[in-house]
Amino acid sequence: MIRMILNDNPDVIISTPSRLLQLLQNNSVSLKNLSFLAIDEADLLLSYGHKDDLTRIVDPASGYVPRLGVQGCLMSATLGEDIEGVKGLVLRNPVSCSADRSERRVSLINQAVLTLSEPTSSSLLTQHYTLTSERDKFLLIYVLLKLKLIRGKSIIFVNDVERGYRVKLFLEQFGVKTCVVNSELPLASRYHVVEEFNRGVYDVVVATDEANGVEEEEQAQEGDEAEVKEGEAVETEEAEETPAAGPSKRRRAASPVAKGKATKRRRGDPASSMARGIDFTSASSVINFDLPTTTTAYLHRVGRTARAGHSGLALSFIVPKKDYGKDRHVSVKSAEKDEQIWEKIKDKVKKENGSEMKEWDWGGRKGEIEGFRYRMEDALKAVTGKRVADARREEVRRELLNSEKLKVSHHSAL
Repeated sequence: MIRMILNDNPDVIISTPSRLLQLLQNNSVSLKNLSFLAIDEADLLLSYGHKDDLTRIVDPASGYVPRLGVQGCLMSATLGEDIEGVKGLVLRNPVSCSADRSERRVSLINQAVLTLSEPTSSSLLTQHYTLTSERDKFLLIYVLLKLKLIRGKSIIFVNDVERGYRVKLFLEQFGVKTCVVNSELPLASRYHVVEEFNRGVYDVVVATDEANGVEEEEQAQEGDEAEVKEGEAVETEEAEETPAAGPSKRRRAASPVAKGKATKRRRGDPASSMARGIDFTSASSVINFDLPTTTTAYLHRVGRTARAGHSGLALSFIVPKKDYGKDRHVSVKSAEKDEQIWEKIKDKVKKENGSEMKEWDWGGRKGEIEGFRYRMEDALKAVTGKRVADARREEVRRELLNSEKLKVSHHSAL
């Protein structure tokens, strides 16, 4: 199927470095007439196992990319030292440009190359935190929305899929119309949900940022394993496209080992993070119901608000070490290191932007908050493990059907 499409000489090719390198090595695609090379989420590609493949693609010695006449562009919200390794290969006389949130459009005339990055914070973004127990997270999110202490559309970030459905079911008992977006849902459905959020169908989206449940070292390891998985996927495709392929190749492509690696990749895939790449618009606030485990992930999350000249608010729930693990039914493992991670986040934000984190001011509402506790407890008890599992299965089933309908609708429009 892929080769049939490539035979039509498409004007634009969108690919991962590993897949593109394999197609180049198999002479299935040619970049001899390449005029523009864009590398999006450059820090992600260079950090999680794709750097070697990307280097081989753009290396003049390989002959894949023309030496002259190619405009290069590296883009990310966070560009660090990792980029130096390939910048010289992709870019010539590079120009760095920061796209201010108050002026999203950037116009550079007659520039041969461009490195584009976006500030992770601005004067339009106010960042807060509050200390809370794991159970009281549910009380606080209920109060924040019920009393309209935060207004407009909100993105609530959690660290695993099951937790996302638990928060959704909890809020729906109070009439808060909520949608979920996570890596279990088909890609077409994810974008459809985000479009509905952007149009105002939902005011609250619970986004699962799974990459934060894994330490950075494990993410790098899983990135390497993904390359193996991707290579085996190519063998599967070639076996299907070539009937004469030997049975040994077919068996190898469908091996249980490959399936196991695919599962592991899915759980910790940084690219599946809902904090990156998806274009939430007009989100007034970002709430870190679960604190991310890295400073980079935090910056990407809060970057979903305070966009296009609008002000935004970020609020993070921090679980003190002494309060961690007291209620396993509402606990998430990453919360054990909240205090440690939060100190790193504060240092990072202050160093880069000079911004101070402000503790959330409840304005003498502590007594009022306690008055909502009995309702919170009743609602939380109703969100049983079985209800969460049922909702999770039903959502995936429904969105699989919707995804097929969206595909049919898209093709019909074409």
